Amino acid sequence: MISFHGMALRESRTAHRLIEVDWSSTGLDSPATWSPALKTAAQLALNAYHPMALFWGRDRLAIYNDGFLPLLAAQAPELGSGPMLSGGLARVVDSVLEDGVPSCRADEPIPLERGHGLEEAYFTLSFSPVKDEHGQTQGVLAIAEETTSTVLGARRSQLMARLSEELATHPVMAPTAPSIHRALCGAGRDFHRAALFGFRADGELKLQWSEPADFAGEVTRDETLSSRLREEIPGAAKYQGMIRLGERRHALIVADPELFAEAAAYVLVVEAHHLVRLGDSYRRLLHNVLSAVGDICLHILEERRDYLDVTRQRDERERMYRLLFEYSRDAIIIATPEVGVIAANPAACEMLGYSEDEIVGVTASEIIVNEGGRLTQALSERRKTGSFLGEVKVRRKDGSEAAVDISSVMFHDEASGGARAVNLLRDAGPRLMAERHVASAARLEAIGQLTGGISHDFNNLLSVIISGAEDLRARLPESDPARRSADLVLDASLKASHLTRQLLAFSRQQPMELGAVELAGLVTELDQILHRAVGPAITVSLDLAPHLYARTDGALLQSAILNLCINARDAMPRGGSLTVTAAQVRLEAGLAETLSLPAGEYARIVVADTGVGIDEQHLARVVEPFFTTKPAGKGTGLGLSMVYGLARQSGGGLHLRSERGRGTQAEIYLPLAQPPEAAAVPEPQAEEPPAPVPAEPPRTAAARHLLVVEDNELLSSMLGRILQGAGYRVTVCEAAEPALDLIAGGEEIALVITDIQLGAGMDGWTLAERLESRTPGLPVVTMSGFAPADPDADPGAWRAPMLRKPFRPREILALIDQLLP
Repeated sequence: MISFHGMALRESRTAHRLIEVDWSSTGLDSPATWSPALKTAAQLALNAYHPMALFWGRDRLAIYNDGFLPLLAAQAPELGSGPMLSGGLARVVDSVLEDGVPSCRADEPIPLERGHGLEEAYFTLSFSPVKDEHGQTQGVLAIAEETTSTVLGARRSQLMARLSEELATHPVMAPTAPSIHRALCGAGRDFHRAALFGFRADGELKLQWSEPADFAGEVTRDETLSSRLREEIPGAAKYQGMIRLGERRHALIVADPELFAEAAAYVLVVEAHHLVRLGDSYRRLLHNVLSAVGDICLHILEERRDYLDVTRQRDERERMYRLLFEYSRDAIIIATPEVGVIAANPAACEMLGYSEDEIVGVTASEIIVNEGGRLTQALSERRKTGSFLGEVKVRRKDGSEAAVDISSVMFHDEASGGARAVNLLRDAGPRLMAERHVASAARLEAIGQLTGGISHDFNNLLSVIISGAEDLRARLPESDPARRSADLVLDASLKASHLTRQLLAFSRQQPMELGAVELAGLVTELDQILHRAVGPAITVSLDLAPHLYARTDGALLQSAILNLCINARDAMPRGGSLTVTAAQVRLEAGLAETLSLPAGEYARIVVADTGVGIDEQHLARVVEPFFTTKPAGKGTGLGLSMVYGLARQSGGGLHLRSERGRGTQAEIYLPLAQPPEAAAVPEPQAEEPPAPVPAEPPRTAAARHLLVVEDNELLSSMLGRILQGAGYRVTVCEAAEPALDLIAGGEEIALVITDIQLGAGMDGWTLAERLESRTPGLPVVTMSGFAPADPDADPGAWRAPMLRKPFRPREILALIDQLLP
């Protein structure tokens, strides 16, 4: 890294040029005087791996990285000078500077010098405003992504589709010639000039059409074409071929001397545009055009009257097969036992690292690794059954290896009279990653279940420790050194209880505690954590409406927001912007119906990033448990499902907006809540001074008989000690059935305290329900540090409240004092 006036710059040619520039001669002055916004944006542009440039100020002074340099001009402008952009792009920069609104130009043509002269290239450029600390737009950050292959592929597919469509409508040659003319000369810049000739038996060329008109004369003046045609065309056989006439000019030939006396052949001469690259892709285009034109010409010669009815379907099938072979994302290889590979589509060449010419003749043993006899097994199975389906390892031209899924079918080719095999290969990496992800998610779910169970048992122990520590503290005088030890034990136990709540939340077994939550304060508490979690490369901004309350669980909402911010960080590996907003909005009918919510006013929290975004086909599934778009080992697929669950349990919903390459926006809608009264807001539990266990029984305790149902011996003993110390008479049962028998026997019980999880047999919910039906009016207090076993059970449906484990002695004593008259 290079340090320059507080900026850490990646080693690059432009970074060194930045240091060498005499900034006093530019409109930017010395870098020491640059604003934080300018330094941050310049550092982002120079350190980016994508082509990126910063245009600063009204003069659009340029700072750019190595990748953006070819887009500016043939001669690089000095850093800090005005940009040498085309007029249209310069106007976009001016517009963003003026309005402060991002803009994008898709598939912008920008010819580039690539070592063989200028070539056509296309880029999608995104222009984003850069604002200072006052929110004023000071510059524009431009990010470029090359889309040349996509544009060329679409253009050439359109050309072939148009050519096939034009040719399929005419059964005779006279109207077919202008159809070829319309298709080739109206499909972009691949062909700069073109002409169609008939080649007569006497060796003369007869013009059908030319675009432009003078191109035909230039072709016919060169006697090379005529002499080559006499050499190439056989005396009495059908023929299709191609002759190169110059660096950028080719002749596509279709001949059948037996059938056509006037024209023994049709010759289509095309000349590539000066910006078109003459590589494999262009050669494939020529072969496709030749095939399409050749098919139609030969069939016209052979079946003038019956062409439309007989050949249209066949031509369409052949075109579809051709397109399938050429543009299939799966590798397709056709081979024979004698020769080896006889044809391979572009995907196969790319997978194995061969050119189309190099791969012909390569044998199966050169491509498939016979690791563990896998090739031998595959060939043996295919000989026996005619097909093979499985996983093999392939060896690329450079010697590297990769796992692929292969489907191989052997058949007898009637045309050649021999055996041929069609092999479909697909990279097995995504499947293997998915299988590893499922296994990882299953392990995580098992860990969650184990964590929940351990936390439940630990809560019982913590209840005993907290109660014992408070009891000791209350019985020790302040001057006793042991009282400090009791304080430490109590403090540590309370912190441990917070840890168990986090573990239960992780395992999704923590009951929600709904209440009025002030969103601005809740999010502000996360500010420092967010900055540490996302890292310095990401700008975090908060826009929070004050005094906005929502009904939800505050702790779980903080976890949900943090989870969304971490997802956003992972989507911006090279930095970006993260914005968290909270506001009251009206949910209109359309979106409300999508979220299954009534229309109306809601509190909305939005976490927005400028990351890579989510594909449309994945967006609808990201809230499903265990579904993730992250690589294996980088995500479990539980985060968004937990956020979705929180929103739904709170009475709201989650809506995601995303576009590939343009970031993601997660919107949490929550019901509005009234602000709680100030007096009702309790102090944090950990800061309250522990209250001593009353030395004298309260007024209501005399002669009151309490029944405790708890299967944990330590906890039941401590509860008995607390309640007896408060003057109550206590009976303890380890299960629900003995407790019911005790009450049915006529024992007078003033109040029942029962745990929810009671091991084998009846649980606490069922016990409370039985007591409510048999002894109406008998107060019941439930205890739990665990989610309800019955997911439909609602603790709020019981008249008696629930104590969350671990609890402190004064909590249960105060609750009993409220319930007993």
